[in-house]
Amino acid sequence: MNVTITTDASFYHAQKVGGFAFQIKSNDGLIKRWGPLQGLISNPTEAEMKSLLNALFILCQKDYKISTLTINTDCKFIADNMFETKKSWKSITKKLVNEIKKYLGNLDYEKINIKHVKAHTGDLTTKVNWVNDWCDRKSREGSKLASINLECKEAA
Repeated sequence: MNVTITTDASFYHAQKVGGFAFQIKSNDGLIKRWGPLQGLISNPTEAEMKSLLNALFILCQKDYKISTLTINTDCKFIADNMFETKKSWKSITKKLVNEIKKYLGNLDYEKINIKHVKAHTGDLTTKVNWVNDWCDRKSREGSKLASINLECKEAA
């Protein structure tokens, strides 16, 4: 079975909150999720990694034997650095990369492809761009919810 994850996140710098969205496509069909990220987020890359973690968490609940796992992301950091560790990374980055590797280690797959998808192209004629656009829109909705939740907590 081939499985494709497409994921995106958004980040509101002023409030340090974010949102996530992902789609998992397999022979079983589609799984789509989106929402606010929990807690404060330090930067857009952290939001992107947490979005991928949410998708991997859901995928790990399935008992799939995966031939090829493809991860589509518009985050260049994830596409270029997931199988490295650099001393210069902030501790949160190291922690999240290790969590992603842990989840990947719990999956039964033969091959993995992590692909960078150019975001905000306006070209919705390809399936991967259409799904990335959906994830982008939904992650922004998730950020708005996170912002509202933060405002409600501060008002209480």
